[in-house]
Amino acid sequence: MSDRPFIAELLCESSVQPQSARRTANGFAHWEHGASGEQCAEYVTETLSRIGRTEEYIDSIIYKVKQYIDQNYSTNLSLDALATMVHLSPSYFSKLFKREMGENLSTYILNTRVERAKFLLRTTDKKAYEIAEAVGIYDPVYFSKIFKKSTGLKPKEYRERSGADEMERKIKS
Repeated sequence: MSDRPFIAELLCESSVQPQSARRTANGFAHWEHGASGEQCAEYVTETLSRIGRTEEYIDSIIYKVKQYIDQNYSTNLSLDALATMVHLSPSYFSKLFKREMGENLSTYILNTRVERAKFLLRTTDKKAYEIAEAVGIYDPVYFSKIFKKSTGLKPKEYRERSGADEMERKIKS
């Protein structure tokens, strides 16, 4: 797969001013009419730097969103809201997140919530429905379903098993 469609999409999805867009379009036209690979790479790198879309910037976008999700997992986290937060279109942000993280945004959010639920099951006496709400899942049946899918255990079974594991560790100590 060529980098060109990604680069074109990156430039189109970013907030490029009209004059920059014209230069970008002219640059791609130049690319199509025989520019060397090195000239194209230089042009694209220059353009990406000019609009702030370097590899470091992309890493910082993903880091910022991950940090936000990790701190706000119990709130309503939508693709639109997160994309708006980093000034990208939802479509482009979704593709970028998947490319950088290796999983889609909704899977990452769900896994974050399940990990936090596992912690709460091990460390509190809260009921499963209370933990579900605490991690941002307001349907206890859905919570049990996704928890079991992720861990292989129902929340109650997980708590019992993790409690037994903790007891064994204390006994061995």
